[in-house]
Amino acid sequence: MSRFRFVLELFRESARIGHAPLPPEAFEAALECLEFEAVRKGRLPPELGRRAHWSAAPVWDSALGEPFVAAVELELLGATAGPGPSADRAPLGGCRLCTHTFQLFAQDAVHALVRAGRLGAEERVVYRLVAYAVAPGEEAARPRAAAAPTFRTVPQPLPLEPSRLDALLADAEVCGPPHDDEMPLLLWPHVLEEAAVRTAAAGGVETGGILVGRLHRDPRGPEILAEVTAQIPARHARAGSKHLEFTPETWTDVAQALALRGAGELMLGWWHSHPARTWCGDCEPARRLACPLARGFFSAADRRLHQTVFPRAYSVALVLGDRVRNDLTWERYHDVYGWSRGDLQPRGYHLKHAPKGGNHAP
Repeated sequence: MSRFRFVLELFRESARIGHAPLPPEAFEAALECLEFEAVRKGRLPPELGRRAHWSAAPVWDSALGEPFVAAVELELLGATAGPGPSADRAPLGGCRLCTHTFQLFAQDAVHALVRAGRLGAEERVVYRLVAYAVAPGEEAARPRAAAAPTFRTVPQPLPLEPSRLDALLADAEVCGPPHDDEMPLLLWPHVLEEAAVRTAAAGGVETGGILVGRLHRDPRGPEILAEVTAQIPARHARAGSKHLEFTPETWTDVAQALALRGAGELMLGWWHSHPARTWCGDCEPARRLACPLARGFFSAADRRLHQTVFPRAYSVALVLGDRVRNDLTWERYHDVYGWSRGDLQPRGYHLKHAPKGGNHAP
């Protein structure tokens, strides 16, 4: 099995100003997505945290050549395939990661240069990913269990409720951009309505909360469905017009709310608002059409929070806000984001409508 050391090279204009080794953590999100896919397809037991064996190989840049990397081929490996060597393991799944996947790690390297006084805070920096073959016995990007054999990752069982997925999705409207082979996600209208009311009440300040719910698996098949049953407002969050910070008091409050609900729910993700009318209120109307702040987006700060607090492959994020229509009027919107092969992308979902004759929301 080929092994490589991956490094982020930082450039200011055409001059190289620094580098940073890409840590194994850079592949964690994608590996968890591959592991979760294997669980959803019945190739692994319903647990997360078994990814002790994987491989990462560079796809060389066709224009610049070796050692410059255009993408990384990631493969999750299972038990040994037959009586061969231990490295001869059966593949459980794989994906190709573009270099954009490692943007947050490049930002961390840039911030380190700024703190060291080697780079101005406003200077423009670009990064390229390079890879070097590692001789046997040398360190390379590899799982923590292999790098530190005295520690062992303990798999975490997935709390799956046996349910008929077709019954859960009955009368549900398909919304958002579909992606091939993504986990079904079910939202109830009251979750969106409550988030919208809080967003309107917050005005020009960001607001948000935690999405809670359940994971379901149909006894007739291996597929898993995530159901968002409620949102718990982040009552103790620190917020401004362009930031939202969950405090320790927020998590204490959410834990108490989950205990009081007593429904066996888990945290499935979070939601927050983007008050673009405040951000773009002083702009000329025609400029708003070209402004990324006046459209739906998931910022670098949003990605960092999601990656840190909600790294599970089933974790999702809901964004509510205002965006500009082609006729320069404002409209309300909501978008859902989720993990896709280690990256956060807009994703589809099912919106459950309560049957006539009453509200059957959980």
